[in-house]
Amino acid sequence: MKYNVKFFLDGVDKSIEAHNDPAIYPLYITITYSGDRVRFFTGYRLERKYFLFSEETGLHMIKKNGVGYKGEQKIKYNEINSKMETLRECVKSLLNQVSIAPEKTVIKKSLSDCLNKAPRNAKRINNEFWDIFERYCIEAKVSDLRRKQLRSCMNSFKNYEIKIKGQFSFKNVNANTIKMFEQYLLAETKEVLRNGKKEIIVLRGQNHVTGILKRLRAFFNWVILDAKQRQTGEYIPYPFEDFSITKEVYSDPIFLNKEERDQLYAFDPECDRLRRVRDTFIFQCLVGCRIGDLARLEKKNVYEGVLRYVPSKTQGERLEEIDVKLNNTAKEILERYANLEELGEKLLPVISDQRYNDYLKELFKKAGLNRIVMKMNPTTGGMEPKHLYEVASSHMARRTFVGVLYCAGVKDDVIGSMSGHKEGSNSFKRYRKVTDSLKTNAIDQL
Repeated sequence: MKYNVKFFLDGVDKSIEAHNDPAIYPLYITITYSGDRVRFFTGYRLERKYFLFSEETGLHMIKKNGVGYKGEQKIKYNEINSKMETLRECVKSLLNQVSIAPEKTVIKKSLSDCLNKAPRNAKRINNEFWDIFERYCIEAKVSDLRRKQLRSCMNSFKNYEIKIKGQFSFKNVNANTIKMFEQYLLAETKEVLRNGKKEIIVLRGQNHVTGILKRLRAFFNWVILDAKQRQTGEYIPYPFEDFSITKEVYSDPIFLNKEERDQLYAFDPECDRLRRVRDTFIFQCLVGCRIGDLARLEKKNVYEGVLRYVPSKTQGERLEEIDVKLNNTAKEILERYANLEELGEKLLPVISDQRYNDYLKELFKKAGLNRIVMKMNPTTGGMEPKHLYEVASSHMARRTFVGVLYCAGVKDDVIGSMSGHKEGSNSFKRYRKVTDSLKTNAIDQL
């Protein structure tokens, strides 16, 4: 079977020279075969200056003495090159021996197995527990984003097992294991360089840890349900029966009011880079979608002035189409990019999340959006004063969509039908508090 294998860095800004680009990009492998294509994240991230194409071998590789990252861990160039070659061989052995094109899930499973395969001289610990956890990460009916979070949870639990030199099984993981795992997550630190000085920072706050524990709990729920459905007769203790997960604590949502949103749209940046970011953000403010969904939207998603799409976060959990009628400003933005050749069928010029958030902070500051807001420190849980431009992010656009409508008196269910929030979502309670605060401030002016 004919096929083509290629490695690439996702989200690269080609307007910046590689040697001047400080951003770290995810390394993907793409396999094209029988008119189909599979994209798979290798787990590595690196700077462009280390990613080279060898004319001699005709292959992409990592520059000698270059480095990449796997999570927070720094990885040497030769280890990444070795994994890239392993993936090439994996594809070769899979596709060279078949005449009928395999399903995408089969290829992704093979690639995942190759990446997670232990070296020959390594001792494999607890085959069953981790094999089942791996199967859950692949088979769980969740969105792509949630699947990445599940795998991250699995890796954190693996790291804890290594840390305590343990060997987890469904028989010995109990409430105390989960309690100690929580303490490990909260205490884990890393060394960073700030202003030329080394600092030790805590990696996670309570909300982050709570999210990891909820995903671990979902895994055990799935295992127990799967055992019942297969009628194995095996008793699997439930470690969360005697452990209560700490609830997340959120501050009031920070969003632009209608005047600030219009101020940002009226601002004319000096460069095309920021104009594109402004238009993308304002369009988000007017339709309420996540940046991941916006990046996937194509021209065909807009018909007769209505944007229609299925949010990626709910795919695999519940398929619910979102319909949002476009106002004149949103239509004006789309018209501006309708004939931009480089977009092809894409709706708007969306860039990588990291650069988008960085450019938004720059844009907000230049546009004079410097209102002081109180933001929760995700690590300490304390409230800290910040300028609006310091906390600008892609998700602020979605909060602005909800916040502006909520402050205008639109009902929860109407907003939810356009934002994709579930009926009865607790998210709206936080906006209600903001609205009450605005009303109080208004009365104080009388």
